[in-house]
Amino acid sequence: MKRLMKPRALCRTMAQSHPRRGSSFLLLMVCSAVVGLVGCSVASPPTETPDETVVLNNPQAKGPPIFELRAVAERSSKGMVVSSSREASEVGARILESGGNAVDAAVAAALALGVVEPSESGLGGITYLLLHLADGRSVAIDGSGPVPLNIDSERIFEMAENSQNFGIELATVPGTLAALEHAREKYGTRTLPQLLEPAIELADHGYHITAFGQTALMGYYDEVAQSRYLKRIVLIRGIEIPSPDQVITRPLLARTLRLIAARGIDEFYRGSIAKQISRDMKRRGGYLCENDFALFQVRELEPVRGSYRGKEIVSFPSPGSGSGLIHALNILEQLPQATIARDSVDRYELLTKVFKAVHLDHHMYFLEPEGRIPGLTYPSLMMATERASEILNNEPVEAAGKTPAPWHTADSAETTQISVMDRLGNVVSLTQTLGRLYGSKTACPRLGFPYNSLLEGAPELEPMTINPTYMAPSIVLDAGTPYLVLGSAGSSRIPGILAGVISNCIDRKMNLRDAIEAGRIVWGAESPGFHVEIIPPITEDQVTELRRRGFKDVYLARLPTPMGRLARFGAVNAIQAHPKRRTLIGVGDPRRHGCAVGVKKIRR
Repeated sequence: MKRLMKPRALCRTMAQSHPRRGSSFLLLMVCSAVVGLVGCSVASPPTETPDETVVLNNPQAKGPPIFELRAVAERSSKGMVVSSSREASEVGARILESGGNAVDAAVAAALALGVVEPSESGLGGITYLLLHLADGRSVAIDGSGPVPLNIDSERIFEMAENSQNFGIELATVPGTLAALEHAREKYGTRTLPQLLEPAIELADHGYHITAFGQTALMGYYDEVAQSRYLKRIVLIRGIEIPSPDQVITRPLLARTLRLIAARGIDEFYRGSIAKQISRDMKRRGGYLCENDFALFQVRELEPVRGSYRGKEIVSFPSPGSGSGLIHALNILEQLPQATIARDSVDRYELLTKVFKAVHLDHHMYFLEPEGRIPGLTYPSLMMATERASEILNNEPVEAAGKTPAPWHTADSAETTQISVMDRLGNVVSLTQTLGRLYGSKTACPRLGFPYNSLLEGAPELEPMTINPTYMAPSIVLDAGTPYLVLGSAGSSRIPGILAGVISNCIDRKMNLRDAIEAGRIVWGAESPGFHVEIIPPITEDQVTELRRRGFKDVYLARLPTPMGRLARFGAVNAIQAHPKRRTLIGVGDPRRHGCAVGVKKIRR
């Protein structure tokens, strides 16, 4: 395989903020704005250092500004891959070009993300895959991490009470590798070594950190710098945040990936890797043991289904939050379409109320997969009808049925999305996470990847139980044919974010780029609950009017703004199919510099 090309210029995702001064001035301004946001280098394996950590003052946690939000649409008739990394998207596209199918491409891209995006992806995390195959079958593959057998619930509750959101104790069984291998073995066409090769190459030869990746590292610098092993993976010499003229390599991770390529995933779940992790956990107070790994199993689930304006919605079931997305669309469909389609304060008022109602209902019921309103399964059209009636009658949006449980925060920070379509009609929507950025902020020595933090805020701490997340990889079908594949980061806001983009495409007839680029208004668990981007078409005057109507506490993001504020509004990486034109359109969310790569030519 040829050595990977360097990523294209980051400024493709940013529009000109000073158009009169020419492209050279734009490039200078963008490069200055994203100080150190393109890449860095760790040329050799880290050497052992004393136990004492080196902690610098957190260098500008808010991160750099973005001058203007502008997405880039890619087009292809032969296949499309969209992710939060150009390198990962290119990896997936090359797999499609070589004759692989969408499952092969998604698995290879996810493995590559585990190298280039250690803040949100990797062997230590979990992954959901939603597949719609060319033969019409749909399947959800659940790579959730069960609660460890030796869990100390009191310790986890103590950490929650003290607002400690990092530590090796928060790690669950990593399910990512098993889920990817299950998908590949059953639905793919390539071998595991073939799909690991691009990730190994990236780990060996290097990659460029994204703007969001560096912003994330700035925000969590203090916690990362206190981790003896994690800081060696993501900081130069264990101290410095990467700078623009450097390239990151991951030699320890490359060695781990080579071991898996040579011996298969049994080496991870039943071999030397499981043993290393178990020893590390025992030494440092974590709970994972060899039995946790040996007992782990991937589950195939039936997707949750709904409809919106005549199109079928297929999404990820519990422990994911596809039910929340369908509940949101069920309510929206019963509101006046003319109001939903037209830009106005009335539209945004309806959306805020819908998304608050969805969050309250979904939070209450998705914590209990079998939870019911008397005589009713969640989600249901009857429940949505009642909510729509309350909203239209201007009744207060409150929790229905019972008092909601405490907010679930297990994946309250970040996830990442890969969307893939191939020329044969196979579609994959894949979402994965480490929990918080950089997971538990700890890593195993000599393996080169962070542990997750998915026990944080978990509603259930019984051994081997699976806790829910807000992730909702989704596919929209039109007369049985894939029309839209999408998913998002954004934690508790994910169902509302996805419902808003789907409504933009269907109700407002927006092209995919405009639908993703448009300002968002959502509701989430974090206080204040309402989140609004003052980005076209949303204006300052509209937000002022919303406040006059009673929406007092609003989390605002307006441009220019630190990238960290835009991160609150998710990252929708999506593909739209136009069967009549035989064209796929891919768009990566510019809020985290998502990137779409289309297939140019199929080579066998």
